[in-house]
Amino acid sequence: MFFTGDGDGGESAVNNKKISKSHSLLELLGELDKLNSILGWCAVEAAAIDGAGNKKSSVIFGEMILKTQEIIFMAQSELGGAVFEINSKHRIEERHTEYAEGVIKIIDAELPQITKFIIAGGVELAARLDIARAKSRKVERLAVRCASDFPVSSASLKFFNRLSAMLFALARYANYVSGIEEQHPTYSV
Repeated sequence: MFFTGDGDGGESAVNNKKISKSHSLLELLGELDKLNSILGWCAVEAAAIDGAGNKKSSVIFGEMILKTQEIIFMAQSELGGAVFEINSKHRIEERHTEYAEGVIKIIDAELPQITKFIIAGGVELAARLDIARAKSRKVERLAVRCASDFPVSSASLKFFNRLSAMLFALARYANYVSGIEEQHPTYSV
């Protein structure tokens, strides 16, 4: 069954512990869910692109996006455990931040250095990754707010900070492999 009706009164319950659906950690879990959905939408487009004739690019994007989705599920498990007082065996660790940093370094080595702000857009995948990046920034801000009152690990905060940079790099790379030149604001409108 796809519904129980137990949450109709505005509370979520796990292990007989009830939490208001307005709880900030539940909001953070919801934002992570949105981010994961956006990444799924990115993965659909990654499967459709050919990287300007290079099928390898679509495979690379797909693998990176799927791995990132898996890491986000770990974050949700860790944070959900904190909300409902369940010791989750899935946690964000330093290796997850190192993964994001590795992706950024690989892409940075191939792309021209950034000297100006970049206007979001370009190919469809880049635009979707830019949306994911913006959502990841919201996740990070909410996680920082939650961390002042609830157990949000420093490893999670570090990963969320690096995640937006990785998604920015991926968006730039999507345009690069598709032969799309980056656009910069002119401030002349």
